[in-house]
Amino acid sequence: MNTTIKDMSWPLPDAGLEWRLRYGEPTNADMLGAASILAAYTQMIRDPQEKRQMVIGAIREALRGEEAKAEHGEPYDSRIADR
Repeated sequence: MNTTIKDMSWPLPDAGLEWRLRYGEPTNADMLGAASILAAYTQMIRDPQEKRQMVIGAIREALRGEEAKAEHGEPYDSRIADR
């Protein structure tokens, strides 16, 4: 699952993905998700602090939105990690 921030797509944390990569049988979709997270991590390391803070804030807001959906009975993506 991704969120869009100023015309950029950033992956949201996925706790289940880490488990599947370590102990399960990852699918091609899992491998693509892992590559996306790795690319985002690499980009964040290269970005200036101000941009990193903006992206992290937007990702946290997106995670809160997913949690709020769950509270109202909408589908919740259980793969999203706790903060």
